Amino acid sequence: MARVLVVDDDPLVRELLVAVVSDGGHAVTAVPNGTDALDKLAVEAFEVVVMDRSMPRLSGLEVLVAIRKDPALKGLKVIMCTGAGMVADVDDALSAGADDYVVKPLDIPRLLEKVAKHAATAVPRVLPASGGVMGVLSRLFRPQS
Repeated sequence: MARVLVVDDDPLVRELLVAVVSDGGHAVTAVPNGTDALDKLAVEAFEVVVMDRSMPRLSGLEVLVAIRKDPALKGLKVIMCTGAGMVADVDDALSAGADDYVVKPLDIPRLLEKVAKHAATAVPRVLPASGGVMGVLSRLFRPQS
């Protein structure tokens, strides 16, 4: 089971992706835009991101570039999932660092295959003790001096 972040501004598509990837046996978190995606990636560990290319605020490509610049996210796998299926669109995403590209309308078995494939090769990120559940627990159970 992989931890997957779904990023899509369309609520129906986001809901569909969450249902499909969850049914595939993965733990899924979803956000509606690129800014929220980067915020979520800063505090939670994921193996795979399934992300739309065209979104308000930050596009999927802008988020992808930010992910690839962050050494802490080096092992994160990114699958672009978008309606932009021209060869140039695919090339742009792959050149920017996408690990894979899925064109809408979705081929659900193919998407799940790609998520499983990339989850298997992802390098899990270890969050610092100050973040996430471990950070909360360490603060709660810190010895009193």
